[in-house]
Parts: sequence; structure tokens; C-alpha cells
Amino acid sequence: KMIKYKSWENWYGVVIIDGKERYMRSEQGNAFMKMSQDYIDSQKVEIIKAKHVGIILDHLWEKKGRIVVSDGYKNKNGYGDEVPGSRKEFKYVIKDDTGYVLTWDEKDCDELKVKIIKNDDVSKKGNQDEPGIKFSLECKWFKGVYEISVPEHGN
Repeated sequence: KMIKYKSWENWYGVVIIDGKERYMRSEQGNAFMKMSQDYIDSQKVEIIKAKHVGIILDHLWEKKGRIVVSDGYKNKNGYGDEVPGSRKEFKYVIKDDTGYVLTWDEKDCDELKVKIIKNDDVSKKGNQDEPGIKFSLECKWFKGVYEISVPEHGN
């Protein structure tokens, strides 16, 4: 029996293999990320590119799906935040422990680089924020700093 990895973890949708961030794959199958407010505040423009990113897997155990990206207004949140006509869809494939973004016609492809910036582990009790994770995503079509938080049970 061959052991492929020394360690494999999934932190709120960021898969870490042998201590290195490799790809995005939510345990629920779909991950909808909100852009970090610090990152939004640091942008000097009114329209924030790729403010909204969703990764939707075809099935929970599948390694393919799609990524939906849209721009948002800097000073708006919630309904009416998405810039009309800015929505783009890409294919998403996990291959050889790496996540790839492909154009819909599959003529162009780029690695989706993931880097954890901050991890508020659920086990650290007493922190005021919801447990969650802050990370950067980058490929040739979009980049940004995003957060996924997991509301605690009972809220």
C-alpha cells in the first residue's frame, strides 16, 4: 500500500497537502467567497474586479466544475453590489493536486494559485470573529484576497 502524502488537510475549502496550499475545494461542494474588506479598502477604484468569486463543483467528490466571477462596487454590499454585465464563467479542474482555471472553450488555461494569509481556527476559543480563513487567489483572469467564514452553530 502506497502512502501518497504525509499530510492532507482541508481548511474551510483550501486544500493543503504536505504543508502547502494546493487548490480550492469546499467540503460542501460549493464555495462562495467574499472579498476581504482590507483588500477592498486598499483599491483606488470604484469598481472592484472579481469582488465575487464562487467555485461550484459538479458533484461533491468530483474534481471539476466552474468558477463564477463578477465585479462589484467598492462602496456597496449585498443586493445591487454586482456590476451589470461583469459576470464571467470559467471551467475549474483539479488535476495532479493543482486547481486550474480554463476558458469555457478550453483554449486557455492557468493555475489558480492559493495562499493562506490568516487562519482563525475554530479551536481557538475566545476570538471575537467567526472562525474562518483569509487567503489570496490569483490566475491570469482575476486576483484578490478573500474570506470564507463558518458561522458557529446556534447563531
